[in-house]
Amino acid sequence: MIKVTVGIFTYNQKDFIGKAIESAVNQVTDFQYEILVGDDFSTDGTRDIILEYQRKYPDKVKPVLHPRNLGQNGFFNTIETLKLAQADYIAPMDGDDYWTDSS
Repeated sequence: MIKVTVGIFTYNQKDFIGKAIESAVNQVTDFQYEILVGDDFSTDGTRDIILEYQRKYPDKVKPVLHPRNLGQNGFFNTIETLKLAQADYIAPMDGDDYWTDSS
């Protein structure tokens, strides 16, 4: 059973999204977690990086790639992404942020 959903929300953050995802993947836990990466139709290569991480960590990283920009400064990207969360708890993160501690 998945206990935590890490929600990473991004739009055109190709220079940062890899570090954000990597910091979530590197978390050391004694429970299962998933990483939903909601992309609001980036056009700068962010999506390609997300898909690379999905291939590298298929059991953890789950891309949520919207077919168009949902607008409202990421509000709808966040809502639509979190609808897919399977966990009891949500740990949100912006695509240009990262965690510095693995625990």
